[in-house]
Amino acid sequence: MRFFKLGLVGLSGLLVACAAVPARAPQSAGAGVASLAVAPGTVLARLSARVAPEVVAARHGFVVDRAMGLGMVRLVPTAAGRSSVDTLRRDPAVAWVQAERVWQAPGVEGRPFVSPEGASGMDPLVPAQWGYLKLEGPALAAGGQVGRREVTVAILDSGIDGSHPEFAGQLVPGWDFTPKQPVAGGDRDGYGHGTHVAGVVGARTGNGEGIAGLAPGCALMPVRIFNDFGHTRDGIAAEAVIWAADHGARVINCSWGSPMDGEAMRDAISYAASRDVVVVAAVGNGGKNEPNWPGAHPDAIGVAASTDLDGWASFSAWGDWVDLAAPGKGVLSTYPVALGNGYRTMEGTSMAAPFVTAAAALVRSAHPDWPAAKVREALEQTAKDTVVTGRDGYSGFGRVVPRAAMVFGG
Repeated sequence: MRFFKLGLVGLSGLLVACAAVPARAPQSAGAGVASLAVAPGTVLARLSARVAPEVVAARHGFVVDRAMGLGMVRLVPTAAGRSSVDTLRRDPAVAWVQAERVWQAPGVEGRPFVSPEGASGMDPLVPAQWGYLKLEGPALAAGGQVGRREVTVAILDSGIDGSHPEFAGQLVPGWDFTPKQPVAGGDRDGYGHGTHVAGVVGARTGNGEGIAGLAPGCALMPVRIFNDFGHTRDGIAAEAVIWAADHGARVINCSWGSPMDGEAMRDAISYAASRDVVVVAAVGNGGKNEPNWPGAHPDAIGVAASTDLDGWASFSAWGDWVDLAAPGKGVLSTYPVALGNGYRTMEGTSMAAPFVTAAAALVRSAHPDWPAAKVREALEQTAKDTVVTGRDGYSGFGRVVPRAAMVFGG
């Protein structure tokens, strides 16, 4: 998906790594510009546990809008308007303060991919899934290497369409962070991006419907952070990472990012890593040597997009923060039934990341006792060296090879 840069009161906004394209004529991703207003003065802060958040907020002219976990809170100015970020930042009870940014996901328009009638037990669109075929999906499925239900994969995105036949029985309870007060759910998607990402990981296999996911034996946890318009905030995204890590996720997929690093997301990713969670993130689009977060976070596996010939997809961001590559150009996957016929072809590092997420889930399934660091080592050390000999900024260690990672001896 294309990366859209936001101008928000002088701040950069979200760059989301995916571009919807017509199924008949995929095109390379580019960059666009959009803007979205944000409540003036809204900030995120991490506070000491020794002092009540309300007390710290009040003495600097703020009120606590929401507790996010890890001592992080969202603060909004009081009606009196006497708030001071400078004095808040200097307070000994405050670890850090950052302005909260509003993130805008790019559009997901595109021509639906028509699904023919399939033979009983067959997935009729598999021949069009070049990425799934490249990563030996059919052979893995034939050998029963589809993942274990005990391995939960959290998809932090716009939700997953729970009414889609490809996700029947695939989802575990998730959470919807888009309302003012978050609620249980996440199994609806009025935008489309999350459902597409989820299909790459866990669409049902052998059900006679559409496509096949790479790790359909694993459970999918829908964690909705983008609303029907593709809007979210970086505080919500950070809170969602913390929530997923605390609620059983063994792998977290983040098919989004921003060129502006932030303390909230940095701490959230580090926390997930401390909870032995494998975090996978898209490195971003635009074809630039520009770090994007959380993909560039050292505790996240940053994924670039590759082509059907294992080359570098020219829209993919590059740099020494890139860890792995995976198919990202013209990827066929699921799409909300209410928004079309249930399948679309899209491209971007958003689509590449879930292939690595699925591979991580397969490794965790094969080796339930392996810590996240070992899983990452297996994925990196068994990757197929591509683009440039040795580790490079275009594909990192190379294009992921799930089967090899699952039998890694280390």
